[in-house]
Amino acid sequence: MAEHAYENELAEFSQRWYGAHVKQWEAAGGADPDDWLPYLRRQAPIALANLEELARSDDLGAFVEAMQQFSRKNTAFRGYPGQIFLRNINNETDDSRATARLLVDVLRPPRDSAEAHRKISNLAAEVRRIGAGRLLAPGYSAFLASYFWNMENPLEWPIAWRDSVYFVEYCTGTTLPPSSQPADRYLRLLEAIRAFDDDTERFWYVRNMHVQHNHALFDPVLVDRCRFGLDRDIDPAALLANANALVAVSRHLGESLRESVTEVAGLDLKYKKLPRMWNQNGPGRSDLWVDWRLPVEPEGPAIRVWVNHQGAAIGFRTGHLSPWTDLKGSLEALRPPGFEEFKVMRLSDFKSPNSDKHGFVGANGDLFYGRWYEPEELAGLDLRAEVVSVTEAARPMMDRVMQAATGEGSRSEHRGSVAAGDEEAEAEGAEDDEAAEGSLDARIESLAEELLLEGRGFLDDLVSLLDDKGQAILYGPPGTGKTYLARGLARALAPDPDRRMLVQFHPSTSYEDFFEGYRPETGADGALAYRLTPGPLALLAEKAAADPGRRHVMVIDEINRANLPKVLGELLFLFEYRDESVRTLYRPDQPFRLPPNLQFVGTMNTADRSIALIDAALRRRFQFVPFFPDRGPASGLLERWLRANNEPEWVGVLVDMVNDDLTHALGGSHLLLGASHFMKPGLDRDRLRQIWEYNIEPFIEDQFFGDPAQIDRFRFDAVLGRYRERTGDPSVDPTGSEPDGPDETGPEPPTA
Repeated sequence: MAEHAYENELAEFSQRWYGAHVKQWEAAGGADPDDWLPYLRRQAPIALANLEELARSDDLGAFVEAMQQFSRKNTAFRGYPGQIFLRNINNETDDSRATARLLVDVLRPPRDSAEAHRKISNLAAEVRRIGAGRLLAPGYSAFLASYFWNMENPLEWPIAWRDSVYFVEYCTGTTLPPSSQPADRYLRLLEAIRAFDDDTERFWYVRNMHVQHNHALFDPVLVDRCRFGLDRDIDPAALLANANALVAVSRHLGESLRESVTEVAGLDLKYKKLPRMWNQNGPGRSDLWVDWRLPVEPEGPAIRVWVNHQGAAIGFRTGHLSPWTDLKGSLEALRPPGFEEFKVMRLSDFKSPNSDKHGFVGANGDLFYGRWYEPEELAGLDLRAEVVSVTEAARPMMDRVMQAATGEGSRSEHRGSVAAGDEEAEAEGAEDDEAAEGSLDARIESLAEELLLEGRGFLDDLVSLLDDKGQAILYGPPGTGKTYLARGLARALAPDPDRRMLVQFHPSTSYEDFFEGYRPETGADGALAYRLTPGPLALLAEKAAADPGRRHVMVIDEINRANLPKVLGELLFLFEYRDESVRTLYRPDQPFRLPPNLQFVGTMNTADRSIALIDAALRRRFQFVPFFPDRGPASGLLERWLRANNEPEWVGVLVDMVNDDLTHALGGSHLLLGASHFMKPGLDRDRLRQIWEYNIEPFIEDQFFGDPAQIDRFRFDAVLGRYRERTGDPSVDPTGSEPDGPDETGPEPPTA
């Protein structure tokens, strides 16, 4: 089959998947109970008249004020991509008449896609020229332009809603260009929408039902995608694209159904993201699962939705608890009517003549109990109701597992199905367990998603830097997530907890604490003696030396807080010369070397500018990786977290504004506010005030000690007032949001 035929088949899958959502929308009665589009159509003449007045007068300020009035009745335009973006263009421009003429050109509908690209590109270029930062982000150019185009020609130019981007990526598995490339992003979005539906308003309704109303859907096309992925003779790029589509569906189902599953289970279940690959040998997975895992072990039992090339199942997967032979019998007794027991095979057994008829592949020895659905049963299935029903039926099995895990012993005490002394079987099981979590590539990609990074390039660079020198230090202001990132990277590099370790340095940390030293102990006769005791480094180095084929990782948090030359001693030599050994302080007769498969990830705060004080020899041996809120991978992190967690976006804009002010006041970015201070649920003005007064203001007082004017400038009320003045955002007005009568605004619009 030619390569283009694969592309055609993948496009057909995406079209069928979108068509299934159209059918669901039609079955629900069509249109939308929160129908917002007709209201926009009625208000459109007001905005278009404002634009024509701008063309006659070149009065940008008057246009902005007129659109401010328009936004009071059109809440979707009120936010950052619309009215606030427009206001900030007016605030920052150095030639208001020229900017007015540019806006007239940009906001009038284009003749074709090429002109649309030119208009958005021109506006984005002007925004980059006159300003920078969240208050004036070029990425908003596509929304502002398409909003006006849509009011004049709604069927030709759909609005660049962020939710539309999400829905397209969910239907296709492809990632559109980033918001930093607004023209390319809009053209790709436009192309996808037109390929799906010649009625762009119907597309809006269908995607609104899916995204805004959190719908979950099954369809036989998912089975066909899994069957397509089984053909290893297909171009690897096509297999990976197909796997991406399966992962996108899994992600949506995991998030949209988590609350329902958790409520029925009565447990705090965690959604586990699906890796793109089965293991390091495969170009892309050919099944789809969604796990909501019990709070027992990281890779433990879960409620699972599982689709493969033969059909689908919904049930309870025991995961790594399956070797508990005494548990298997009790689970059999608790198995609800209608639940089958599905055999879960190793990947190597997949094409065996004795393979299970349903073909589920995973870690060796897993047990899976649930209901089976033939492909034709998936069309029109009420997936949410079905998952809730299965979870409810599986509750006795979950309770039994939780009882065994928390009250009848640990995992190590119940590995009964592995024959005593059968070390080969034990090792093989461990390899299968790790393979089930995907290759390093899949784990890095999953970590990038967890960290809300824009792509995985930064993590790939980190892995490359570790492979180069063996050790790296993440440095930046407090609260940027350095420790969280370091621990996540360690998990990705060394999935087995026995192959990684976290150590936190402090001023009293010594060589003996970190590596090894003599420690007192009382003998059987009560006499005091001293024994040479290994520290964390010696213990992990021993494990790494005994297991040379796999990575071992040590995370050293706050590495700069200790006296490093004193703590590391002669070990500093080994960080650079891994193939050599040294005589250590307490074992001069036993040469010691650092195994090449032992890697170190350190974290260091720059609040005291301590990186400049680090010994030059140490700096030469470590890779130093900056992690700052205003640049690199941490840039925009708070914005992405707020968006992902449906928290108010204005908080991120305010924090960026303060960081800009701090950069100028302190002459650098070493003391900026990290995102983690504000990554708290339930953010509103009162919650932010509490965070600011008890977390941020003490930090500000320390940095501006002796300068009360600067301290007052960064008090919460002063910051909030400065933000309100710069943006004109009504949502943070001390008296509350500007009121809109229900007959004036209509329903709440989608996310812009």
